[in-house]
Amino acid sequence: MQQRNYSNIAAIVLILAIVSVGGYYLWMKFWLTTSQSPVTTYSNSPKTQVSNSPQPAEILFTQQDLNRIFELDRKRAGTKLYYSDLLGVGFTYFPPIANVEYNPKINESVNKIEFDHQLVEVFTADPRLSLGEAINDQILAGYNPVDCSVEVHKSSVAELLNYDFASISYPSSTNRDDPSWQNAGKCPYTGGSIGGYFLMNNEIPGKFIYVMTSQDAPPGDGLPEINNSGNTWTNSIRILK
Repeated sequence: MQQRNYSNIAAIVLILAIVSVGGYYLWMKFWLTTSQSPVTTYSNSPKTQVSNSPQPAEILFTQQDLNRIFELDRKRAGTKLYYSDLLGVGFTYFPPIANVEYNPKINESVNKIEFDHQLVEVFTADPRLSLGEAINDQILAGYNPVDCSVEVHKSSVAELLNYDFASISYPSSTNRDDPSWQNAGKCPYTGGSIGGYFLMNNEIPGKFIYVMTSQDAPPGDGLPEINNSGNTWTNSIRILK
């Protein structure tokens, strides 16, 4: 009887040993499988996906960059610089009357900079279009080309060789007593008797601006006057982005 008990105990110990070894083996296999799974297993998760599409870099200009671009070192003391980082457009201005303090009212909205009674309006366009094409496509759509047409020309100023200028023209009146802008009302963005023009930096495709001046004495751009003929603030306008 005692020998049979010993046999039973040995059998139980053997069974427990086999179960323990088997369990340990299965646990180790599970642990190795889960702990060594490559990270790429989760590459399809929305949180870990990374787009390979190039993202447009935000162009930021330091104050030193702006001072260089707008040539403040060449301009008279007291010249002020206005630059809109949102619209990517800026200009310099100097008091229109010497020795008189000048604090113009400047308001900026979604696509406009109102400078006293003057205006800079920013447009976006298909970057494949030239300035003339963009104006015809966006401004003169639906207008009779006999009444309204676009005239484009380039600047002879070295700093603006990459810029195109344009204006919307209209036929003169057949009545000699009529003012030269008699037919301006048939077309948009002509400025009437005041005048206005479009401007595009060909290095910044997809954007152009409309500049309208006023009949008041315009401020200068800060450059020293030569033979009493200073440049107005519109000469300093730059499209940077």
